[in-house]
Amino acid sequence: MKTRSPDPRLIIPTLWCLALAAVACADRSAEVGSALLPAQLHGLQLVESHSGEEAEGIIARLHKGDMAPAQTEIGIYGSEGMRAELYISVFNNSQDATSQFESMVDGIMAGVPGFGHHTHFQVDEQDVHMVFGDGRVNYFFCAGERLSWLGANPLIARAAIAELLEVDLDLIPELPGMGSNPSQPERS
Repeated sequence: MKTRSPDPRLIIPTLWCLALAAVACADRSAEVGSALLPAQLHGLQLVESHSGEEAEGIIARLHKGDMAPAQTEIGIYGSEGMRAELYISVFNNSQDATSQFESMVDGIMAGVPGFGHHTHFQVDEQDVHMVFGDGRVNYFFCAGERLSWLGANPLIARAAIAELLEVDLDLIPELPGMGSNPSQPERS
């Protein structure tokens, strides 16, 4: 049986279609979330995500190579000028995650340039730490093997952490200078 060679005029258009399909799938993966990252966070769509070696490199730079999770995913959420970033690292066991979490708490308490006003609270026996910095409200917590950090615009941060923790908004302390409506600043 004789095989035919593909028509050379179709090779470039076929490759172009395959490339477009790959790009479309990559974009969709940023919109649908993953096992670690939700597709939406308090109405903000997942617009960009990082995983694997890329996410590990970002975490290594942020922690000066001091953190070695088994898996990390980073999600960037955005809509209408609002933005949130979610970092989730999974460790081989809860002891490693807790150790890293405690190192982060110690580091923040000792003073990390750009971060301030550290506080913590408990929600359904979950220890959550909060710190202001980089124009955001940053929450971080450890649950089992997972260590999570959420940095969000102050107008939505409280509602976003409540959604992430799957708790009622009333269980999250109000931010200083913000009213009870998480999307409107308190007026003097």
